[in-house]
Amino acid sequence: MKLMNKLIDKHGAGHVTLRPEDDEDMWHLYNLIQNGDLVRASAIRGVKTVSSTGSTESHRVRLNLTIQVKRVDFAAGGSSSNQESGNTDEELPTAALHVSGPVTSENPHVKLGAHHTLDLEANRDVRIEKYGGWDSIAISRVEESIIPGKGAEVAAIVCGEGVAAFCLLSQHMTLVTHRLNVPIPRKSASGASQHDKGLDKFYGSLYESFLRHIPYSNVSLRAIVIASPGWVRDAVYDYLISEATKRSDKVLLKALKEKCLKVHISSPHVHSLVEVLKSPEVTSQLKETKFAREGMALDRFFKMLGSDELRAWYGPDHVCLAADRGAIGTLLISDDLFRSSDPGTRKKFVEVVEAVQQKGGEVVIFSSMHESGQQLNQLTGIAAILTFPLDVERDRFPLSFHRPSTCFFDMTKRAFSPVFAEPHARPTKRANSSKSFNPIKIATAEAAAAVDADTPFSQLMKELTKTVKQPSDGMSVVYWMRMCDLRLRDNKALSRASAQAQKHDIPLIVLFIISPQDYIAHDRSARRIDFVLRNLAILKGSFSELHIPFHVVVHTPRKTIPKFVLSFCEEHGVKTLFTNMEYEVDELRRDIEICKLAFPKGIRIEVMHDKCIVEPGVVVTKQEKAYAVYSPYQRNWMATLNGNLSHFLEDCPLPVANDSSVRLLESLGPLFNSQIPETVAGFELTDEDKAKMKEIWPAGETPAAHVLQRFLTTKKRSSQLGGVDPLASGSTICPKFNRIAKYGNERDRIDSDTTSRLSAYLTSGIISVRQCARASMLLMNSKKVESDKASGIGRWLQEIAWRDFYVNIVAFFPRVSMGRPYLEKFSQVVWENHQASSDSGIGRAGNDDDDVETLKRWKTGMTGVPIVDASMRCLNEMGWMHNRARMITAMYLTKDLMIDWRVGERYFMEMLIDGDLSSNNGGWQWSASTGVDPCPYFRIFNPYTQSLKVDPTGDFIRHWIPELRKVRGPDLHNPSAALADKLGYPLPIIAHNEARERALRRYKNPGEQ
Repeated sequence: MKLMNKLIDKHGAGHVTLRPEDDEDMWHLYNLIQNGDLVRASAIRGVKTVSSTGSTESHRVRLNLTIQVKRVDFAAGGSSSNQESGNTDEELPTAALHVSGPVTSENPHVKLGAHHTLDLEANRDVRIEKYGGWDSIAISRVEESIIPGKGAEVAAIVCGEGVAAFCLLSQHMTLVTHRLNVPIPRKSASGASQHDKGLDKFYGSLYESFLRHIPYSNVSLRAIVIASPGWVRDAVYDYLISEATKRSDKVLLKALKEKCLKVHISSPHVHSLVEVLKSPEVTSQLKETKFAREGMALDRFFKMLGSDELRAWYGPDHVCLAADRGAIGTLLISDDLFRSSDPGTRKKFVEVVEAVQQKGGEVVIFSSMHESGQQLNQLTGIAAILTFPLDVERDRFPLSFHRPSTCFFDMTKRAFSPVFAEPHARPTKRANSSKSFNPIKIATAEAAAAVDADTPFSQLMKELTKTVKQPSDGMSVVYWMRMCDLRLRDNKALSRASAQAQKHDIPLIVLFIISPQDYIAHDRSARRIDFVLRNLAILKGSFSELHIPFHVVVHTPRKTIPKFVLSFCEEHGVKTLFTNMEYEVDELRRDIEICKLAFPKGIRIEVMHDKCIVEPGVVVTKQEKAYAVYSPYQRNWMATLNGNLSHFLEDCPLPVANDSSVRLLESLGPLFNSQIPETVAGFELTDEDKAKMKEIWPAGETPAAHVLQRFLTTKKRSSQLGGVDPLASGSTICPKFNRIAKYGNERDRIDSDTTSRLSAYLTSGIISVRQCARASMLLMNSKKVESDKASGIGRWLQEIAWRDFYVNIVAFFPRVSMGRPYLEKFSQVVWENHQASSDSGIGRAGNDDDDVETLKRWKTGMTGVPIVDASMRCLNEMGWMHNRARMITAMYLTKDLMIDWRVGERYFMEMLIDGDLSSNNGGWQWSASTGVDPCPYFRIFNPYTQSLKVDPTGDFIRHWIPELRKVRGPDLHNPSAALADKLGYPLPIIAHNEARERALRRYKNPGEQ
């Protein structure tokens, strides 16, 4: 940026004229120009003139206009995007800055007061006169922007096999200047040459792109980073050196040898730049740069928040108070706050900065164009590290704000109400939560925002990069099996662990930990625990045939699991542990702790992505953010999947048997005697329910595969409507009119077995989601995954994409699993019941004895609305419910009865055999209009019209509601008061139209009755 003119008096009045030269200068202008300022710049206008002959001529003229700013829009130039398919070599646009408002100076071609938009251009002067005067922050921004010699300080190539993103990091911006995507054929015995040709083409394109997009000869460029998972970074570096040597490019060779750093990252996507900037190789060289200081300051804040929270404050009110007390040692503030359209708000933050500086404190102003600035914005945009602990009484703060308690990093799962009764139809026995273990369920909004700002998922991915690179062989390998991967076939972690054991000729051990406290924290159903135990018993036999010891242990308390696992590894000489990732907050934090304990002991932790087809973090927006809307996610998901089928649908080999001699080993022999418990205390089933679950949900991989095969090949049957064996005889194979062929048109029908009934097997990982996708391709005889929503297979795969989508949400927006709505504006909606809360304002487990009558009727299927009651009775008996029925019952609870969605979310988890946190939470928040991509709040299902659509035959209602078994026609779906009274069926709790009006009122104005 060039300073062309500056005239500012001691009171801050005056103007500055600047000449921007590049994208970063546009960013500076964006931070300087505010509503109300006077801006003068060059513009082009279309002008019409009338000639002497009366003809009209149009031409364009360049003129200078002065406007009073009403709106400022900035579009960053370099942005990331996931290419859907094909060979792409993408040039990315430059930044654009648009300033709009009325014209304030007379001009021959533009009327005074006319509205105009100035498109600010590089190398053209911009004159700015501040509406409220030039404060210290604005003047500092001008002085910083005109420092000569600035520019990119770091260049980074984030790459994987066939893909690369070229990035430039300057003081204030992270720009993705170029993207490269070259398809590389899968390597095989018959087609190795095609694979090698693809690699050669990729490396050649990357080299040419490097020359065009990396300013390697610039003096200001301090480092060139090549980052990738696996071996790619080394291969890229070697190719660049080789090619530069062939071409005798001495400048490039010198730059590569002096500036190049190779860094390991978890995924080949631009969001992994956070890992790059925190890596020891980079921080040692770049510790004096602005973006490095930002990252280190944010790291210090989060560490302080975890270790001494009375010295870590965030939120405007708290930080302002700390500044008044002179307690701030380091102030972290986002430049977003200085762009406020309210002059008073900006002034408040300027005064805070000046107050901290006057008292000798450090001020770090974060750029919201850097990843660290975006994380700070999620934490309200302002935080402080205090020089001494500050504990101010609660009544000194606004009532709407609660400090997180000392349990801040123990905020766990979903919220629930104290109003949960034991319905008469409920077949399970659940022990009351122990008084010694009463986990927090509802986080404060601020605490949840802090976790979103530095997610456990990203922390674990970072920890995994620090793991032991080349551990010793050890005496054995451990695969830690979990509740979500109960199978031998197509199990990534198990397959990798077996391969490792075979490579080093050492035995494989399988470990499973039963953790009752985790089951309580997650509201696991007794049915799910019983299903897990039944499958463990089958797995024990399968592992025994392979001479693989299967050690199952019950462990309490859950907080000592990391130490137990490491102790187990040390006892058996294990140097590598394999496991599949669980994406919930508690489980991620547990694995982070295990990684930290394992590293100094020389034990390598390998955590595989196995639950999803496309793991979290791969499908992202153009801004490298997680999608919060399903449709674009699904399109990108499908393109990503079909672009690399061999990777995402890999069929992992079965584990190889140990040598039978392992049974004779003194250390491993006793592990074969490990017993599978019949029950887990507090999660017992009645004998009747246990028998029913065994009948309708047979355990094992073989039944799961048969259930899938029947869905793909047989016709629907009304005889499969209720709680019956899904593999009962009588099915009819039909190639054209089987259930999946008709799934697109009939998936919402609940009056026969129109769906796959695979959810219980997928949730517990008894069958892999990859196996389902591969089976659909085989059925279609296709080399691509079906993406046509109009086909049955395409629509079914949409549901699999929904599953991945919700896992992605839990990973990147963990607050949704901490009892918080994704849309915080709806946290103030007035419900008919009330959540329990501790003295700190954080929700805890409640007492079922306080269940209100309305909620009891919903749980037991006695609401007086047939489709709702039939669905709830189905849930209570089968531990399962059709997805459409889940939507109808959830929306009825949240919008007709106006009962908090978290109440229903918990009840479903406690009853479902397929209860999965991400899908269950996503479904409930969708129905309640509080989540990602939600049903709009004004869309409220009419349960009676829904009933006619989903159960047109009435078979579903008649099956589950014997009181109405003899009723036919419309009365079945909405019986009159007289008919209901005659048949002994309850009247509706509330009229739907009345309930709808109440819901609309409360959602439109959250906080009002």
